[in-house]
Amino acid sequence: MEAVAETSEEFMDRYFEGEEFSVEEIRAAMRTEVMDGSIVPVAMGSNIQAQGAANLLSDIVRFFPSPDKKPCVGIKRSTNEMFEANYDFSKAKSAYVFKTMVDPFIGKYSFVKVCSGVLKGDDVLYNAGSDAEEKPGKLYVMSGNKPSEVSELFAGDIGAIAKLTNTRTGDTLSTKNTQVLFTKTDYSVPYTYMKYSVKNKGDEDKVSQALARMMAEDMTLKVVSDGENRQSLLYGMGDQHLEIVASKLAARYKVEITLEMPKVAFRETIRKNSDVGWTRPVRACQDEVRTVGRHERSIRVRGNGGRRRGAEELFPGRGKGPAGFRGEGTLGRISGGGRESRPLRWILPSGRFF
Repeated sequence: MEAVAETSEEFMDRYFEGEEFSVEEIRAAMRTEVMDGSIVPVAMGSNIQAQGAANLLSDIVRFFPSPDKKPCVGIKRSTNEMFEANYDFSKAKSAYVFKTMVDPFIGKYSFVKVCSGVLKGDDVLYNAGSDAEEKPGKLYVMSGNKPSEVSELFAGDIGAIAKLTNTRTGDTLSTKNTQVLFTKTDYSVPYTYMKYSVKNKGDEDKVSQALARMMAEDMTLKVVSDGENRQSLLYGMGDQHLEIVASKLAARYKVEITLEMPKVAFRETIRKNSDVGWTRPVRACQDEVRTVGRHERSIRVRGNGGRRRGAEELFPGRGKGPAGFRGEGTLGRISGGGRESRPLRWILPSGRFF
């Protein structure tokens, strides 16, 4: 009650005088506090026993701010000016794709929030992000995973469009004459990764296709091919996330993968200058090559008078240097044992080369 009394001086005086507040006054005060962020409501319930859902929906209607009170603003691509959609029926068509569902049985559905205008099935929409036209064909309203066809979607409605080939989550659909871009949702970057391998040989293509569909649904899921260690990595938000992905592959797409600890490539880092006592006959003479510096981007080989010479000129055969060294053109790297480090600079002491 103290939080309710703090909403106005009148309520504060009545609270100190010991008066009680009516239910409507408490609800109005709570709505103000919730919209300001001063009060965070907590609703109790059980999803197993289907209890508390009705109370939660009632609390959302009573205390949460209405979406039409929040400004909906985008950018006109042609002029870079602000486009105030604000769920206005009279303005140009625009819709934001906030979710994608790919089901092996019912197909792909793009969930949209209509921000302005009225969408119809025979409209030709334009995706400014991918510079491609999209023809919706049919519009749906989803009830769970069951689509119900509708003829129109008005500003403020949430609907679904089937089989949009060039549209992903976060894209904006508008008209070609009035191209609009809304701010994309920021998603967390996945850092947890594990190596995955296909259990049954011959299912590689099925697994890659299934993962591509799941990545269209889940923006925090990523597949990376690690060519250095010859392994495929699956990135997610945690170990449980990756395990759920593996179980979905088995249940929905009938393919199985095995998650394992990934291989990690260890590299040697050159931390300071060092001299190499190596000799090799170059043009009928013996010369020493010295490696100096680190994080260098080119090879500098100096002969008589400090003139620069290419690695191929000094080391015939594609600029080969000492054992474990490799150079080509004006670049060189240390290689060997499966490791690769920063390029070095090779310097031939002045006066030793003729």
